[in-house]
Amino acid sequence: MGLYEHNTFVQQRMQLDGHQFIDNRFENCILVYGGGPLVMRNNKLVNVKWEFIDAAERTIGLLSSFYQQGGQSREFVEMLLTTHGKPAETIPKATTRTPDDAR
Repeated sequence: MGLYEHNTFVQQRMQLDGHQFIDNRFENCILVYGGGPLVMRNNKLVNVKWEFIDAAERTIGLLSSFYQQGGQSREFVEMLLTTHGKPAETIPKATTRTPDDAR
């Protein structure tokens, strides 16, 4: 993985996959992500645009379709986004619904 630390990128189209970006500043950049390995830590993003390609684009499309359906599909996406990457012991247990709960 390429390592980029303490840089300022201005008006660049940056392919993010396969790199580590730590303590950088991105100004007026297009950040392109395709689903590969990536570390982004403590970066400042100023007026950036995101472009998702390949696997990342397909994943965003799938999650977007779930979210737009509303109901349990939307709840699933919200739960996924708020709990992803957290240790299991810090995630609240899901409540299960039974047919009797509807009465």
